[in-house]
Formats: sequence, C-alpha cells, structure tokens
Amino acid sequence: MSDLNDLSVRLGSALDDLEPMQHVIGQAGKKAALTTFRKSLGADMRMSGFRRKNVKLSAGYDVGQPVLLNLRPKGLVMLADQGRKRSDRIVPRKRGKKSAVLTPRGPRAYSSYGPSRGLKVIDHTVKRATQDIPKALSAEVSGFIATRL
Repeated sequence: MSDLNDLSVRLGSALDDLEPMQHVIGQAGKKAALTTFRKSLGADMRMSGFRRKNVKLSAGYDVGQPVLLNLRPKGLVMLADQGRKRSDRIVPRKRGKKSAVLTPRGPRAYSSYGPSRGLKVIDHTVKRATQDIPKALSAEVSGFIATRL
C-alpha cells in the first residue's frame, strides 16, 4: 500500500507543472495545421497567384491556459479558408508610376482577379487537431509514467 501512495504522490507532484504537456498539445496542433496546409495547398504550402509576395503559410503555438495555435499569416489563412467572393480590377494609384503589375513583358497598367473557392483549412485543422492531440497527450503521459515507475 505504501508503494501505491508513493507513486500517487510522485505522479501528482510531477503533473503539477503542466508546461511539458502544454508543449505536447501545441506541437500536435502545429503538426495538424502544417499537414492540413500541405494537403490543401501542396507540398510548398504557398498560395498560387501571389507572384510578387510568395508567402508560405506556417503555424506556431503559445503555451498557457489554454494553449493557443497561431496560423500565420492571418490574411492568407483566411483567404485559403474562405476564398475570394468577388472579382475586381486593380488599377494604379494616381501618384507615381502608372503601372499596377510588373510582367515579364514589362509593366501593365491594370490587373484583375476573380473569385476562388475556399479550402476550409481552419475547419480541417481543428478536426485533425481534435483527433491528434489526445493521442499525442496519451502517448506522452504513458511514457512519463513508464519512466517514473
């Protein structure tokens, strides 16, 4: 009986500091987000059609109560999630040079864009994270218990 009480005290005191478990949760959420981006956008996780700013989508997390998953950059993540609803024409500003877009054949005075469908990356990330986080946390806790026995 004494061994069981000692194990209970050791595990209770070890789980008082939840920061290692928060890192496991954050890493599992980040991995779920990156997998979703890769699946939706391709292996390079870049949005096509943004030639001048070839920005890669990424993810990170903040440890705390609760653990926050950060999808970056926010504007492109929202665009990948919801898509563009309308089409419009891009015209140059009144000041400066009169070119809106630089093309291989030289500057062009205007450009346009059309609607695009949303890829629902946020919904897919949340769905994948709700499946992956409990598995990763369970594996971490069982490994922790195995090393403490």
